[in-house]
Amino acid sequence: MARAAGDQGRPALGQLEQAPACVNVLDVGDGWIVRAVNVDASDLAHRGMRMTTMEGDRERYRARRD
Repeated sequence: MARAAGDQGRPALGQLEQAPACVNVLDVGDGWIVRAVNVDASDLAHRGMRMTTMEGDRERYRARRD
């Protein structure tokens, strides 16, 4: 994904949050075409995921601490 999302063959160096067991669809030929990113069969619209992993971990930590 980093290589496909990058510019002129250089990998993209950014944050890309991915759901566990998600699917990314790439066409590879003369160039890279990203067809789909982070497709999760159990939650196609990502309605249940509103926080990043670290934000969710922080919330669970705070709930246990208090």
